[in-house]
Amino acid sequence: MYETNSESIRRMLKMIDAKAPQLLKQDPYYEYKLVAEQAKANGLIRKKTQEEIDAECAKKPWLKMNKVIRKNEELNDADTSV
Repeated sequence: MYETNSESIRRMLKMIDAKAPQLLKQDPYYEYKLVAEQAKANGLIRKKTQEEIDAECAKKPWLKMNKVIRKNEELNDADTSV
């Protein structure tokens, strides 16, 4: 009648294993997760190396974006003051 702690944990894990595929199929992002896993397996997605990160930071791409943002903000400010 009385379950030990390890038995109840085992029973709970079996329930989780039984329901997991059904719950995953209900996840709206499940399809995208599968595609991403396949892309990682095929080498299409990978983490950047430290050298790649350093090279990208050295180019400072955010500076150009900041200029565009400031220009757009100035245009918006000019439009609202009419």
